[in-house]
Amino acid sequence: MNTIKNISFFLMMSVVLNVLSKYLESNFLLDFLCANLIIILLTLLAINTATTGLLSIKMAELTTKFKELNFDATYKEMKFSLKEQIFLICLSIIILIINGSKILLFEYKDLIVCTLLTTVFLYAIDILRDTGVSVFDLLELSNKFEKK
Repeated sequence: MNTIKNISFFLMMSVVLNVLSKYLESNFLLDFLCANLIIILLTLLAINTATTGLLSIKMAELTTKFKELNFDATYKEMKFSLKEQIFLICLSIIILIINGSKILLFEYKDLIVCTLLTTVFLYAIDILRDTGVSVFDLLELSNKFEKK
């Protein structure tokens, strides 16, 4: 449910950004995302993969020391996060293919494509934010248990 809420929020933000860009007659967002989104998504995936790897090691250390800790749900969320990012990369490729198509032409194509790409971008940034929050949450938990 939370995922649907987040996607809806990012979609609304994207609509506002893209309508504003269209009103200002600016192609910056579409040009930027078309040129850079796949590279950005791959970079974020690499960062998150490395970070979740380090988090997994720390969680394994903590569960070895403190048997009452259970990170099963956290491991599941970490795997889901990586799957989400791979899905976003695939979705972006499909959207970019549609954008570059000379056959698929329809009214507001640029606006729709840019809105979808912006939504993907914002969602990927949120995944990175969530991973960052997890680092601090785990450090806080570790400090709490180490003091016992």
